[in-house]
Amino acid sequence: MAVQSGAEAFRAHFNRVAMKCVDFVIVNHNTMAPLLVVELDDKSHERANRQERDKFVGQALASGGLPILHWPIEPV
Repeated sequence: MAVQSGAEAFRAHFNRVAMKCVDFVIVNHNTMAPLLVVELDDKSHERANRQERDKFVGQALASGGLPILHWPIEPV
């Protein structure tokens, strides 16, 4: 899915993804092409708002053909 830069509501779509981040991106060392996103899931990922965010990020990455791995972690 792509949003054309001149499209109505482009800024709204852009702002929705602009400040998202992930924990790690595994890339091909020769081309730097992204292969996999790794998200470390602590207790905060149990909250409803965080689950919404995770779902949105997962869908956005999937639309670009990039898989995401959610890895549960425990505090040390």
